[in-house]
Amino acid sequence: TNHEVASNFITFGQYVAELIHLKVKQKENLNHVAGILERKNNLTVLDKFRVARKNERVNAQAGSNRWVPKFLFKK
Repeated sequence: TNHEVASNFITFGQYVAELIHLKVKQKENLNHVAGILERKNNLTVLDKFRVARKNERVNAQAGSNRWVPKFLFKK
């Protein structure tokens, strides 16, 4: 019944959902990259470059998607 509490709970739920989504996406990307690296001997120079770029994007995304809900900050 308290709208502020409800809003904070929803925001926290969205934060947790975003973290879960990020972990799942990272695991999918790592599994994909691991599969590619197993076949590394057959990769061309261009394929190796693409794998390196994908790893860079995954790592950059991991840092940029972290956000903290407003209600967790000290006032």
